[in-house]
Amino acid sequence: MSWIKNITLIFIVSLVCYFLLIVADWSVDKISSGFRHKITSEANAMIKQRAAQDVLLKAKAISSGFKALIYPEVMESTWIMQAKMRYLNIGVVAGMPMTKTYTCNEGYGLTSYTSDRFGFRNNDQKWDHAVDTIFIGDSMVHGACVDDLATIPSLYGSYTNRNTLNLGMGSNHPKHYLTLAKLFIPKTNPKNVFMVFYPNDRGVFPSISHEIFSEKNPLIFSKNKNELALSEEYKDLLTELNDYFLSNLKVETSNFFERAVASLKYRLALPSIRALVLSNLKKDAIDDSRRAINYTKEICERAGCNLKIIYIPNSKFWMPDAFSEKYMERLQEISKELELHFIDASSVLNRKKGSLDYAIKGLHLSPLGYKKVSDLIIGSPN
Repeated sequence: MSWIKNITLIFIVSLVCYFLLIVADWSVDKISSGFRHKITSEANAMIKQRAAQDVLLKAKAISSGFKALIYPEVMESTWIMQAKMRYLNIGVVAGMPMTKTYTCNEGYGLTSYTSDRFGFRNNDQKWDHAVDTIFIGDSMVHGACVDDLATIPSLYGSYTNRNTLNLGMGSNHPKHYLTLAKLFIPKTNPKNVFMVFYPNDRGVFPSISHEIFSEKNPLIFSKNKNELALSEEYKDLLTELNDYFLSNLKVETSNFFERAVASLKYRLALPSIRALVLSNLKKDAIDDSRRAINYTKEICERAGCNLKIIYIPNSKFWMPDAFSEKYMERLQEISKELELHFIDASSVLNRKKGSLDYAIKGLHLSPLGYKKVSDLIIGSPN
C-alpha cells in the first residue's frame, strides 16, 4: 500500500504549498498596497471615512430595486467561473442588461442608472439608430461616480448631436478594449471610435473573455439577424455570474467569519501573485496597449471608422504613479507610428492636491474634469 501513502503525501504537500501561496498572495497585496499608498495616507483616510456612508447609500439603493454593477474583470476572476465560461464558450463584456444599477460614490452621491440591452450605460434606444461614435475604455469612459449627463460620451454626444455609445466599464483594461472593438465596431459601423487609456492600463493582463471572443463565432449576439441583441445563452451565463458575486456582497455588513470566508474565496485565485508575474513578463509592459491600438486600427480600416487615442492622467494626490508620464509617452509614440490622432488630457487637467478636476472623495474625475476632457475631444481635429 506504499502507493496510497505516496499519493496521500503528494496531496498533503500540494495542499500545504497551495496554502503557502495563498498566504504569499495576501503578503504581496499588503506590501504592494503599502508601497502604492505610501504618500497617499491622507487620501486613504478620506476614502475610509466615506465607507460608512457608502454602506447606507447602497442599502437604500438595494431596497429601491437597484443591483450592484459587477464588472467583467471581476466576473473573470475566479477559476470556477473561468471554467464555466470556457465550457460554454462565452465571455462577458458588461453588466446585467436592462437593469437598475448602482456603482459608486466619490462625493456626489451614489451613482445609479438603468443599463441598456447589452449592460452598458446608454439609453437603450441609441442602439436602434445609426451609430456615429463609440467610446471604449474603463471607468473614466463609463463615468465612474457621476450622473449620466456628466459622462464623457454623454457630454460629447449632446454637444455634437451625434448618436454616441458608451462602451466603458470599470476595471477594464486593453484586452477588454480590443475585445469590445472586435465585437461592436462591425455591428455598429461607427464613423468615429475613441479608445481611452488611463495609467493603470500599463501592464500585461489576463482575460478569459478576450481568449473566448478571439475565436470566430463567439456566442454573444442573437442569431436573429434582424435584431441587435444578446443571445439567450449569454444572458443565462451573465445571470449566473452576477448571482454568484452578488451573493458575496453582504461582506460589508457581515460578521468576522463571513468576511474571512469571502476573503479566502478571493485569495484562492491568487490575484496579487498573478498580477505581479504577468506585469513583469514584459519589461516594457506596453504590449497589451499596443495590440489593442494596432488591431483596432485594422478593424477600423475595414469598417471605415476614424480611430483616435485618448490619454487621461492620474491624480497625483489620489493615485500617484511614477510611470504614468512614461506610459503616456509610449502611447503617443504608438499613435504617431500608426498615424493616429492622440489626445493628451494632461494638458487640461490639474492633477495636484485640491484640484477641482478630480473627485472630492476618490481617484476618478469630477463632473468638471469630465467636461474638460469632453471639451478637449470636441475641439480636437477631425
